[in-house]
This record gives sequence, structure tokens and C-alpha cells, in this order.
Amino acid sequence: MSLEVMIRRKLFPGAREPVLADLAFSLGAQEIVALVGPSGCGKTTLLRLISGLDPAFEGKITWVREDGSEPFGAAPPRLGMVFQEPRLLPWRTVWQNLALVLPPGQEAAAADLLKRLGLWEARDAYPSRISLGMARRVAIARAFAIAPALVLLDEPFASLDASNAELGRAVLRDAWAERPTAALLVTHDLTDAAALADRVLMLAESPARITADVTIPASERRGDRTTTAQLAARLRDIQEKGAISSS
Repeated sequence: MSLEVMIRRKLFPGAREPVLADLAFSLGAQEIVALVGPSGCGKTTLLRLISGLDPAFEGKITWVREDGSEPFGAAPPRLGMVFQEPRLLPWRTVWQNLALVLPPGQEAAAADLLKRLGLWEARDAYPSRISLGMARRVAIARAFAIAPALVLLDEPFASLDASNAELGRAVLRDAWAERPTAALLVTHDLTDAAALADRVLMLAESPARITADVTIPASERRGDRTTTAQLAARLRDIQEKGAISSS
């Protein structure tokens, strides 16, 4: 399943200028696209539109079947979401938080996912007893455990130190490898984009619009630390130029 986004305008009540305008892109099945832009430029607003949480905009968001036949329309299929905060229920254990969202018959697959992501030993712990980094990894596992058509990630590694952010990115790569799906990653950190994305969309603000659409070469996608650092540096150069680009 693929996603086609065309936002003509998103204007908040009382605002004089739109936060989003003339913004269009597509997202292929099993493709990870990173949305990179400064804080407050409208990245989270865009995720809310795509998820259906905010239907008040001019434009169209369309879900298309994998064979390219009739579209699903505006109603989103099953979505996995990873917010800026983990949003785990504090009175439930790690496993219970996961079990709440599982489709019928997915318990064994979810247990395998926790084991693959190194979270199985913490399955009986409550959120207050695990670190923020681990809680964020549980949130990633929860999003992929429901076998979604699309995962939306809103700054999933924000406020983590460098080592925990790197671990979080590794967990996300493993979760996607275990259950490949389309994913849209919002971040202000080019290292996140370089480490995870197939494509990178760079946004400017006032209103938010795409200034660069960069395809990551297949040989560099989800590479090692050196490859990621080199790619992040190239992306930074493109971002500073602020022109539509591809590579």
C-alpha cells in the first residue's frame, strides 16, 4: 500500500498565514521517508493530518492499493504511531502495554519481536522501572507489533543522549526489518534521516514546504556508523543550499 499526500493549505483558526502550503509527496510500500525541518515548522501538524487526527485542511490524502488499483480514499488503514513521548500506560507492564494493541493471534509474533529488539527480559517491568530510552524502544515495538500499513514516528529519539539515540535507531531498523512497512519519520536530526531513510524530504518554514527531495543510494541505506556520518554531512550541505535536489 502506498500513500499520496497533497496539502494545498493548512490554516489554524485565527492565524493569518498557513502552517503548510503546496506540499505534495508520495510514500511507497515498505519505504522509509524522513521529514527533516526546524522545530515548529509544521512537521507534527503534517503527521496529524496524515493520521486523520486533524481533518481540517485543504487538499487530499489518498491510500492506494499495492497493485495500483482503486484507492482506499481518505480513511487511513491500520496505523502504528510513535510519539515524542513513549505514552505507555504506567499501571501496565511492558508486555501488557503491547498486548493491548495486538490483533487477534499475534501474541507469539509480538513476543518474537520483543526478543529480537532486546526487550523480552523487561516484559514484566512497569514503565516507571525502565529508562526513557527503553520506554521509547517499547513504543517502537508497540507500533510495529500491530502489523500496520504505515508507521508514523514523531521525533522518536528526542531528548535521548547520543548512545541511546543510536540504540533507538538500531531498534527501529530491526523492527522494520522484521516487519517491513511504509514509515514516515519526523525529525530535526539529519543523523536520524541518514541512518534510517530511503528518501529524505527537507522542509522550510512559514509556511512549511518541501525544499529538497533526496533519494538515498541503495548501497548507503541503513549503513554503518561511518556511512551514516558521511551521508548526514552530504544531507547537511543540501539542506544549507535549500534547493530541490536528488541523489
